[in-house]
Amino acid sequence: MYNEQEIDNTMAQWMTSKRFTPDATANAAVRLRVLQNLGKLGGYPSVASWERAYLELRAEGAVPDFRGSIAEQPAPSPLIPPDVIAWIENPRVSAFEQRRRYATDPQFKKYYDLYLNTQLKAKVAAEENETLLTVEQYNAMPRIEVVKKYRSSAGFRRGVDKLIAEGEI
Repeated sequence: MYNEQEIDNTMAQWMTSKRFTPDATANAAVRLRVLQNLGKLGGYPSVASWERAYLELRAEGAVPDFRGSIAEQPAPSPLIPPDVIAWIENPRVSAFEQRRRYATDPQFKKYYDLYLNTQLKAKVAAEENETLLTVEQYNAMPRIEVVKKYRSSAGFRRGVDKLIAEGEI
């Protein structure tokens, strides 16, 4: 069987050698398709499994065209300056100070909105990756952990409900 680290390592190899896009939602869709294909077809994660998933999604029109590998991409300029990120994440900055700066500084408002949007996309992508749950993973988990995750994570709940609907558990 395979684990998440193997999936991530293979994804990095695929992006380095074959195709890359900075679009997190497209990458999450390809990753989800790889996991689905591995669940249905078996096998192990490989660069070819990533390429197959990408080509399937591309044929369906679900993802945009990826242009080149990571090595072929131009060096990106940071969208949000590091000092702004540091200020937003600083625990010593109060909510009042953040609201005041947000209301008075239009440039900071733009960066802050972009920062929150990026954080939200990352959270949604992480939840989408949780939805694919195998029977082996479910059975390997302690029951108390299953109950806790079922109550707290919408993605995990969808995965368990899918297994129940399919009669797997």
